[in-house]
Amino acid sequence: MKLKDKVIAITGGSEGLGKSIAKEVLKDGAKVVILALNEELTKAAARELGKNAQGFVCDIRKKDQVEKAFEKIYKEYGNIDILVNNAGIWFEGEIEDHPEEAVDNLFDTNVKGPIHTTQEVLPKMRQNKEGQIFNVISTAGVDAEVDWPIYVATKHALKGLTDSLRASMQGSGIKIMGFFPGGMDTKIFDTAGFPKGETDWMMKKEDVARIVHFILCQPDDVIMDHVEVKKLMKEDE
Repeated sequence: MKLKDKVIAITGGSEGLGKSIAKEVLKDGAKVVILALNEELTKAAARELGKNAQGFVCDIRKKDQVEKAFEKIYKEYGNIDILVNNAGIWFEGEIEDHPEEAVDNLFDTNVKGPIHTTQEVLPKMRQNKEGQIFNVISTAGVDAEVDWPIYVATKHALKGLTDSLRASMQGSGIKIMGFFPGGMDTKIFDTAGFPKGETDWMMKKEDVARIVHFILCQPDDVIMDHVEVKKLMKEDE
């Protein structure tokens, strides 16, 4: 698929991997819509990304905000060709150390958020008989990481959602894809209150964004699904 003039909506697009993906697809002449929670960061990111990018402040945990944001997007752009469900949060610790607020926030962001956004774009994609929904999941969606029980549960849930949607969309012309990256040099750990500093196992978000870009550019009749990306560790690291 050629991305020129395609409208690409990216959740969590004000920083981190989402912003890096936006930079990559803009090189191809795409029109980018970033959705994020922080108004200041969202506006700043849109300014930095340039004239073909626009930011919308939206809490994907809340269905009414998602509905209003996508109503505005459709009114302005007419269509959304690609949805990148990138926004996500993280938490660490034994299961009994997860306060109820953290549990709710993890599921509302990592699972319900992608559900809300998908519900907004899928009807139009069905009508057009084309489109892409790209879910950034995590290697935690296929592995059982120690001390991340609720986070892992949300990522397994998102994988299940992705797999079921893909099966449902067979023959529709709509691509449903799951992407499973390992740790990256984003602020996800710092934001959660568990800073990791610079570690050898983290990938550069810009490198991962280039991989996402490559996947989104595949021909219309080709789907790259369940792609796992991890840091290649050397013996001296």
